[in-house]
Amino acid sequence: MRALRRTHRSSTASPTPAWRRDVRLLAASRGISMAGAEAGYIAMMALAWHLTGSASQASLVLLASVVARIVGSPLAGWIGDRFDRRTVIIVGEVVVAVALLGMAMATTMWQLMLATGVVSLAATAIGAALDAALPNLVPAKDLATANATMGMARTAGHMLGPVLGGLLVAGFGARTAFLLDSASSIVAALLVLGIVGSTGGAADGADGDAADGVRFRPLDGLTVIASDPVLRLLVAGWFGMCICFAFVTAAELPLAVEFGMDEAGLGAIVSCWCFGALVGSWLARRVDVANRGVSMLIINAGISAVVFAGAGLVPSFVGVLALMAIGGCSMALAEVVESTLIQQRIPDAVRARALAAYGAVMSAVWGTNLAFAGLLVEATSARTTYVFAGAWCLVGVAGFAALARHLRRDQLRATLRILRPRHALESELAEGA
Repeated sequence: MRALRRTHRSSTASPTPAWRRDVRLLAASRGISMAGAEAGYIAMMALAWHLTGSASQASLVLLASVVARIVGSPLAGWIGDRFDRRTVIIVGEVVVAVALLGMAMATTMWQLMLATGVVSLAATAIGAALDAALPNLVPAKDLATANATMGMARTAGHMLGPVLGGLLVAGFGARTAFLLDSASSIVAALLVLGIVGSTGGAADGADGDAADGVRFRPLDGLTVIASDPVLRLLVAGWFGMCICFAFVTAAELPLAVEFGMDEAGLGAIVSCWCFGALVGSWLARRVDVANRGVSMLIINAGISAVVFAGAGLVPSFVGVLALMAIGGCSMALAEVVESTLIQQRIPDAVRARALAAYGAVMSAVWGTNLAFAGLLVEATSARTTYVFAGAWCLVGVAGFAALARHLRRDQLRATLRILRPRHALESELAEGA
């Protein structure tokens, strides 16, 4: 009888939608690629230190990565709109794999910085194309669920990568870690080959460039953001959050040192944050972005202010770890809302360019303030820097509150536009009678 019931349930169960399989393939690809990238980051910094023997000179390779991401984002976004996005992701992963092999063979800082710039540019194109493709693969009502799945994959890769990178660098040297990263990019590309849904891009007829010939307009994404009041207010809110993250990044290791935990403490902080982010991404699958999304952004900014300021004030390192887990959970929820709002707001024809421009703006804010953050840590303390970082989240609260007010006004205007024709029709019918 039980076997018959199981057979009946299996025969009547609805088949899994094709988009779920595509999203799982994309998520697996992104998680594997992210794990390799994090392992490669450990190797990159280790090799830069080996080549220069100077921490300040070794940091130039990180600067090269940030600059390439910011400067190259218009081109990377245009590529994601001009060509089939599935192809862009696959080719981008192959380019990353080849560049990583170049990093493994680098013998000078200039070679390492050049290869790092290529990796950063290709990774930017991959990220923009992937995020732009998601709304084409997924029904609108399930977009938040898809973004939550992608968030979980990225977080898992972020957690696993540094551990693998550290073990490989310690056991086999930095160049071996680059080989692992290169292999992970090839695996990520093979997974994307299995996607069957339309990912958009000009090759699929999503952009007028396909019909009118190649028109190189890489700044269209920035224009879209500047002309849309909703996106401008979203940028304003995340502006404060990115400044906060810059100061937190600079103060993470010094905070662990102040508690006497050193590098192990830094690892614990990152692990607790990632654990919270995994939980938050899982919870975000059921987020009602249309009705509660902006409210969640406001709440997250307030929670972040408390979390980071509290980390600078609590007397116990255990308290810091608990706060980091809460912050990671809250931030993962907010990032799903952010991604979904942007994807739904931007037309497919310019979506990759707009996403790349959005990411470049945030990278520029983060990178610019990172230098000031290091000076503040040295002038005061890590605890003071954390409190200062938490205060910047209040800028995020203000920006997101302004966004909520703007959307309420838009909703009211839309309601009035619907009501006016009905009233006019009733008046005409009354006059006719």
